[in-house]
Amino acid sequence: MRPTLHQTALLGGLFTAAALLLMPDPARADRVRWTVQAFSSQASGAVAWDLEARVAGMTYGEMRLKAFAPGELAKPGETFRAVSIGAVGAAVLPQDLLPLEGVSPPDLHRDPIGYFGWLDGGGLDRLRNLTAPRDVHLMPCGLTVGADVEPAFLLVNLPKFRLLERAQVAILEAACDGVTLDRMVGAGRAAD
Repeated sequence: MRPTLHQTALLGGLFTAAALLLMPDPARADRVRWTVQAFSSQASGAVAWDLEARVAGMTYGEMRLKAFAPGELAKPGETFRAVSIGAVGAAVLPQDLLPLEGVSPPDLHRDPIGYFGWLDGGGLDRLRNLTAPRDVHLMPCGLTVGADVEPAFLLVNLPKFRLLERAQVAILEAACDGVTLDRMVGAGRAAD
């Protein structure tokens, strides 16, 4: 059965509309959707800027993060609280600045495999249970490589995080995983 001229035109119109919807919009690509506060200009700052570049590359500019230097959005000592009240959408903080009441992860320096096994085996859930009442969601995101190698986490305001679409959450998690792997390789090379 051959399609009628009307059906062919309708199908062509649908394909054109779909192509226009999928085409990148330059006005949208410049829009910043998330601000990320770095804790220090060297260690977590590098993680924040790596995350910014990775998310932009993974989404072809459709999802944008804007990393800010320490103190630009919140004072370094008040960064966790700023994320918890929503004054800052997200931040990269080293593990030692997280509220770890009663949780003691294995030492990353002595047992890196044990540390990441602990995170995967329920440790990350324990950390999230500590930060969720403070309206903060966290995910492992790189290593701060400075005087000491220390785990870093991306902290996101929990109400804002819940508004993200599943695809955006998956992009943030994949970007953090990529930054973590890059940093682990870099830390291993620096130790050689």
